[in-house]
Amino acid sequence: MRQPVAIAVLLLAAVAGLAFDSSAYLPSQTTYYLRGDGDGCPPDRWLGTTAGSGEPACGYVGGAPAGELHHAGVVADTVNHFSTRAAPNARLDASRDVTGRNRIAATATTNRNAVGQVRVDVTVYASFQGGGSAVLGTHSRTIDWIPGQTAGEVDFPFTVDVPGEHDGKVITQLNIDVDIRGWHVLTGYHRLDGQSRFTLPTWVPKPS
Repeated sequence: MRQPVAIAVLLLAAVAGLAFDSSAYLPSQTTYYLRGDGDGCPPDRWLGTTAGSGEPACGYVGGAPAGELHHAGVVADTVNHFSTRAAPNARLDASRDVTGRNRIAATATTNRNAVGQVRVDVTVYASFQGGGSAVLGTHSRTIDWIPGQTAGEVDFPFTVDVPGEHDGKVITQLNIDVDIRGWHVLTGYHRLDGQSRFTLPTWVPKPS
């Protein structure tokens, strides 16, 4: 066997040996809710496995298109950061997508109409047992918010295709960034009372 070919075979064998063996596990999932504590605006943001009660929160307040002004370098960071407070210790199943939604409310909460384009960018990332961290994926969705036509509350669904290299890794901290932007005015609230959430695909051990 020629030397380059032999080296390639050995490398492939090594990678195969490091691949996660799911034969001893069953597929499962955990839903995480975007939460907001406190009366402040913005609140203390975090991720929990139970839905908030009475937490409409603001997440962001419209008026000027703050998200676009941030990306233009005019105002400070307007991205909404959410992280787990306790280690999930969840074993990631990268064969399935992370799916969820962010609910944005205008008329129903503020009694005002939103006008213009609303864009919601999502980034899901994690830290892993043994060290290291990675972005699991991103998603972007844009709608035109038209007074009298668009509902007072709108869901922005998202799907994240997790890279297969992270299959079987144990997550010690889970994070999601929600960047609400677009050239719009008078859009009101990012719903943090159980309406904004996502589902993480996981592996759990088979019963013995």
